[in-house]
Amino acid sequence: MATITQGAFAGGSWSMVLAYDPATGNVVHMHQCLTQQGGNHPDPKGLEQQAAAQIAQRSRPLGIAQPAFLHVEPDLVKQGTLYKVDLTKQTLIEVPSPR
Repeated sequence: MATITQGAFAGGSWSMVLAYDPATGNVVHMHQCLTQQGGNHPDPKGLEQQAAAQIAQRSRPLGIAQPAFLHVEPDLVKQGTLYKVDLTKQTLIEVPSPR
């Protein structure tokens, strides 16, 4: 969980969890939560439950039976970058952009 230092959420909390295919490591959903200072920020399990609920509401199935979850520091995830989970190390890795 990161502490927000600027803007309307300064002093609040920011968390991110990735849902991924446990067979391939492919990330299928990114879920983040921003909570203002003094608000009720979900614990890691609660964040996973929120992500699972959003996945269940999708009109298009993910094509996997049950996703696994990886919690990451949200400020380390770069916009516009493809990621995959290293299944051995349980870490997030960048996927080279196809050219």
